[in-house]
Amino acid sequence: MPFALTAARLSFFLTLLPAAVSPSTVLSPANTSATVALQQTLALYPLAIDGKNFAALSAVFMQNVVANYSTPLNVLYGLEAVEAALQAALAPVSTQHALSTFSVQHLDLETGTAGTVQYYTASHFGMGEYYGEVVYAYGRYVDRWTSGDEGWRIEERVLEYMGPLIGNLSIFT
Repeated sequence: MPFALTAARLSFFLTLLPAAVSPSTVLSPANTSATVALQQTLALYPLAIDGKNFAALSAVFMQNVVANYSTPLNVLYGLEAVEAALQAALAPVSTQHALSTFSVQHLDLETGTAGTVQYYTASHFGMGEYYGEVVYAYGRYVDRWTSGDEGWRIEERVLEYMGPLIGNLSIFT
């Protein structure tokens, strides 16, 4: 007998997937457009960080962002604090932040709110006496977004490490 994808079967299959996947999040053209906008905005983050253009983070974060970058940066309040902390922490290294798995956990176009999870790998390259040494970080960004006149911006960020930092941490001195 041929397989027919009925509404009941679709509903059943979606219960097997993570909570992040729901018909309202995945199938709506408006939601697809918002998802692309979220991804495009998030893609600016590694470009700003790796290019050491910390002022460009204003295209990613709201002015009143609360960002928990975990140890050693901890919780930062406001865009200026995020810019300053990242600039100081990354001054002794060059970096490559690679974003991968992306999931929309929540999307409400009526209220202009969204929640996403994005996996990352961050490579930190030593300079000067530490040239040739690298520290790798593996984790995910859990972000809460708000849509406004300038588009989607992160209102709250939590960085969750998914493993230990690997390499010589002395490159940060």
